[in-house]
Amino acid sequence: TRMRWRRQVSFTCKEFSEKLKNFTAVNITSLSTDGLTDYINQGKIIVDAVVAPCTAEDKNSLEENKATLVTQKDTVMEKIKEVAKEINATKQEIEKVEEQITEIIEQIEILSATTTTTTTTTTIST
Repeated sequence: TRMRWRRQVSFTCKEFSEKLKNFTAVNITSLSTDGLTDYINQGKIIVDAVVAPCTAEDKNSLEENKATLVTQKDTVMEKIKEVAKEINATKQEIEKVEEQITEIIEQIEILSATTTTTTTTTTIST
């Protein structure tokens, strides 16, 4: 098995707070798949960082960032619920279309079975 090693980063408390503030300022609902991947990777760096001791001012800033993160989490969870509802509705529509297709195929098979071609061959002897 391959092990993946991450480089651990060190920040002063102020640097960490600034990184976190920038991280939480991103509107993640508008990110592309690649943008979201980059965002997640940035988050992993922040989570794994070694942070120097914080002053009272730094701690207040971090508390504000925490509140922003909680709000973002709630927003993302709501988006997930909305998307799940849309997926469910789409699945139901697909099932209806599949049922209609099955009915049409059955009708075609019934019509094919009842429609027969009769060929008459007449032989004349001389």
